[in-house]
Amino acid sequence: MTLQTSKNITNILVGHAKLWIAPIGTTLPDDDTLAAGADWPSGWVYAGYTTEGAKAAYGQDKMDVEIQEALAPVDRRVAAEEFTLETVLAEFIVTNLDLAWGGVGTVSTVAPTTGVTGKDIIKAGGKATLVKKLIGLEGTYLDANAVELPVRVIVYRATAVAGGELEFVKDKITGVPFRVEGLEDMARTDGQRLFQITKITAPAT
Repeated sequence: MTLQTSKNITNILVGHAKLWIAPIGTTLPDDDTLAAGADWPSGWVYAGYTTEGAKAAYGQDKMDVEIQEALAPVDRRVAAEEFTLETVLAEFIVTNLDLAWGGVGTVSTVAPTTGVTGKDIIKAGGKATLVKKLIGLEGTYLDANAVELPVRVIVYRATAVAGGELEFVKDKITGVPFRVEGLEDMARTDGQRLFQITKITAPAT
């Protein structure tokens, strides 16, 4: 793999990204037919407004191969890897709160009736398993012909980092911190099991 440079300002991305969430096994977006900004396939749910930009990060732990006959390592391998995605959801919705906190709760909705207020309730505690989801991001950019094209990030299997905090203050939105960590999808090809990032470079002809 060689470094590519084009000195083309259309390769500079600026702007927010939409967060999409779906059950494991949901059809992935078709990059050949899905236009930038269009709704993702059935099963994907748009997570709504955010108060911070979305961040996707890939990291590795390295293992140096050292021998007595050399002062420096003679080889290096990946010992562990991780892919994380995070943002802050702006809308205070208890289903979002449950998802952001690992899906460890039970959410219920009560409709208003005579003498009964309408309410959404989340109850949690004592559940050990985390809910696994498909997570997607879509940002957009304008190419040299001023055509809007998408950049999409997919995490095949992810769990939310369980827990978080809510801050209620007079001069700040009470956002819901949302951070997920990827899991390997062992059904996929070795070397392609954690995530994919697609930048559409030109419309289909």
